[in-house]
Amino acid sequence: SNDIRMIVDSMVVDIRKTTANYNVFYESQVNSTCTLYQRHDWLEKAASTPICNTTVEEILCDKFAALWTPKNLEKLLRRASWSLRKGTSQLGLTRCLKTIIRDIMRKFFFYYMLQLNEWKN
Repeated sequence: SNDIRMIVDSMVVDIRKTTANYNVFYESQVNSTCTLYQRHDWLEKAASTPICNTTVEEILCDKFAALWTPKNLEKLLRRASWSLRKGTSQLGLTRCLKTIIRDIMRKFFFYYMLQLNEWKN
């Protein structure tokens, strides 16, 4: 849905920054003294690689947004509601939903950037 895609688009820069904290690179690509900014720049370059009139990042964002079927959105809403009801989250419902989506997207983006990097090498 367009709403989910708008949320994904608003998070993708932050997700890329977070992914740069993790090791998705081979030693031959970056050395052990590589800074966070250098890893982020490499990741940004990899994500903006053009593929058939789009980019790697756009493909990943489209795939992530497509995961949010009505059934999955219902599960997400139940999970957020449960967290609020049990007191494990002190956030409002909207903020709780966005936090859960961001956490899932972070894992999704990290996993696929790692897979793409392995495939490339």
